[in-house]
Amino acid sequence: MHDKLAFLFLTYDTLEQPAIWQTFFGEGKGRYSIYHHPKSGKSATAMLAPYVIAKHTLTEYGRVSLVRAMLYLLEAALADESNRLFVFVSGACIPTCRFPVFYEALMSRGRSRVTRGPDHMNRYPTVDRSVIPRAHYYKTSQWVVLTRPHAQICLAGPLEAYANSIVPDEHYFVTTLSMAGIDFAKEVDEREIVYAEWAKIQGRTRPRTHSRIPLAMVSKIRAEKRLTARKFDSSPAVYRDWFDLTSVMTLDVVSM
Repeated sequence: MHDKLAFLFLTYDTLEQPAIWQTFFGEGKGRYSIYHHPKSGKSATAMLAPYVIAKHTLTEYGRVSLVRAMLYLLEAALADESNRLFVFVSGACIPTCRFPVFYEALMSRGRSRVTRGPDHMNRYPTVDRSVIPRAHYYKTSQWVVLTRPHAQICLAGPLEAYANSIVPDEHYFVTTLSMAGIDFAKEVDEREIVYAEWAKIQGRTRPRTHSRIPLAMVSKIRAEKRLTARKFDSSPAVYRDWFDLTSVMTLDVVSM
């Protein structure tokens, strides 16, 4: 039995580019597992419907319910001992390379992908400071990759300390690992896995939504060695462009 990558889909309901994911997973037989937490509790995408997990929580943007849903995904995925790495993805996310490249890039390292940033320290007063030391409070992307031991640590973390926290999904995982004394230099690759282009949208800083994968974006994804990218809508052009993207995202490009 192969070690597997567990793909943890946290979505509104729909997977925007199912054809890309079907093509991607078609090259990874026996090397992946899928788990899905849709916002409504019911998947609107046939491909993900068989993988909806039993536990569900109503999620709200920027609130602890998002972390709770992610922990439900981890809990379900940890039940399979062959899952070695746990990859969080959204419904508007796509892989940037073919499955064999993606698998080897992560499995050959065998490390979590979590960054530590000092950004948004103004959010610290919204956590339970008697539980979360300021010295361990960091920011990272919500879309992390965790090893099995790190996933177990996060599953047992102090979720209640974030009950009134602002955007806890960007803090919970990295802070929990830091509090557990994880040696980031030895156990974590401090590189983001996901590519996104940020802009002010309706007064908030959010990732842009794209209907194509232009050459300029391909160049940036390649230069930054990102294994996933977001956000993309359901445009058929994205699927066509994806083949051009994956043709240049080879193992020698994405490897550390």
